[in-house]
Amino acid sequence: MTRPIIRDVSILHARPPQILFLIVALVGAGYLLLPDKNEDPLYGESYMRTYTAQNPGLPSLLPERLPEGVRFLGHESTHIENRKAVLRSALFGGARASTAPVQIMCVEFRGSSSGCLVERERRTSIHRDQGLLRITVTFGNSTEAPEHLVDFWESVPLSDDLNDISWLE
Repeated sequence: MTRPIIRDVSILHARPPQILFLIVALVGAGYLLLPDKNEDPLYGESYMRTYTAQNPGLPSLLPERLPEGVRFLGHESTHIENRKAVLRSALFGGARASTAPVQIMCVEFRGSSSGCLVERERRTSIHRDQGLLRITVTFGNSTEAPEHLVDFWESVPLSDDLNDISWLE
């Protein structure tokens, strides 16, 4: 009986196509370990400073705290007139394991023609005033919103001072 010949396989004995395959495999594996570009970006203090610098005008109000299971998802839209923001719309939504609906907080000047108003029969919304500003919060496309979220948005202090926003990183 003849014993099979076992060859010593190493990179040094590999042929050029095998080396190329090995390099491609290693680069591919390294690429898989990089953060996913589709992951939610971090919307922290740096983002807010850049956003307000690029969009001066209307104060960029944010809630001083967030309810459990809700996170900031960035700004949905900013309407600009004469190079100044006159309407800002920020998105909040459930953290990965949460079932909280998307919450849209829209801020505009009280005397403006409302870009924040929504079709009341289609969405649950709340309205509140803060100084010269009108704040409208809508809850996704739902006609119902969790009571604890409605209570939160009716009473949470809002600020444009980033030092007051406890959840910014």
